[in-house]
Amino acid sequence: VKPVEDALCFNVADMLQVLSNDRFRSIIHRVKTATSDPRLSIAFFWNPSPDIVVQSVTDPGSGAASKYKALSFGEFRRKRFQGDFANVGKETQISDYLL
Repeated sequence: VKPVEDALCFNVADMLQVLSNDRFRSIIHRVKTATSDPRLSIAFFWNPSPDIVVQSVTDPGSGAASKYKALSFGEFRRKRFQGDFANVGKETQISDYLL
């Protein structure tokens, strides 16, 4: 994402992508400093309870089907965490839950 002067940027996370059925897309988050100019970044993370089941919310009148199978946030986070600290060959991505 190219920087926009005086912009406020939100990194939409994986669970919002599932809830919105891809209306809002998560990206692989990487930070790269493009210049030596000052930059202010404030991180805030909000996660659902580990026992929450996350599934797409679709408009019943649209006829659109869910693109994702329902998933346990705790299971997803556990698999992602394991990939962060162990060489398991592939990090768990939200695309692993596509129908």
